[in-house]
Amino acid sequence: MSSLIVVGVVAPVVSAEAGQTEPAMTLVGANVTVDTAEMRLVDATYRLRVARLDSESASVTTIEGTMWRVTGREVHDLEVSIEGTEMRPDLTRHAHHTRVSVPVPESAREGTVVVRFRYTVSGPAGRLRIPLWVPSANPPGDDRVVGVTVRLPDETRVQSATFPAVEPREEDASVLSAHLTQMPGLVTLEYGQDSPILTLDDAVSLAGVGILAGLSALWAVSRGREGPDVD
Repeated sequence: MSSLIVVGVVAPVVSAEAGQTEPAMTLVGANVTVDTAEMRLVDATYRLRVARLDSESASVTTIEGTMWRVTGREVHDLEVSIEGTEMRPDLTRHAHHTRVSVPVPESAREGTVVVRFRYTVSGPAGRLRIPLWVPSANPPGDDRVVGVTVRLPDETRVQSATFPAVEPREEDASVLSAHLTQMPGLVTLEYGQDSPILTLDDAVSLAGVGILAGLSALWAVSRGREGPDVD
């Protein structure tokens, strides 16, 4: 059993300089790789389709997005590029999230824009809680165009339920992957060399069995107090 945490804004951005509405953007694809063997390196590529509303619309000048601020998991060495050109993002920190705005070079303001984020995340060994940048764009729809890959250290395995739901690949159990319809705001899981004693899925299943057993016992007691059925 797992959940998906998603943040994002769908509304178009208003350009203060031009006084016009900027083109709508749609997330048409994303690929995220989290490598725990290299200081928890995150490498995420986003493909955003820019659609001008009409001939009078302003061209896109910035791409906005949000990253959760997670206690004890600081983001370091953030590098952002658009179409291969390194850009300096504008960071606005709030209590629980950071607003990340990336300026768009004039040569990449229409069509499909490729944005790449690279950074490292601190945290204790064996526990991943990785914030991801979620662009303020329309979701891709029903297609699973968002890929998430987590590379665990050799000879380790997942110890808990994951967010989002990632599954080991058949050819290499230390590589986990998922294909999603939306961009998750976090990747979180625990890993280690031992087999998990009790996963969240197991705990929920056992809890369900326990509840059913308890209800059956209460029903039997209440029937006993009422006395046996008489035909």
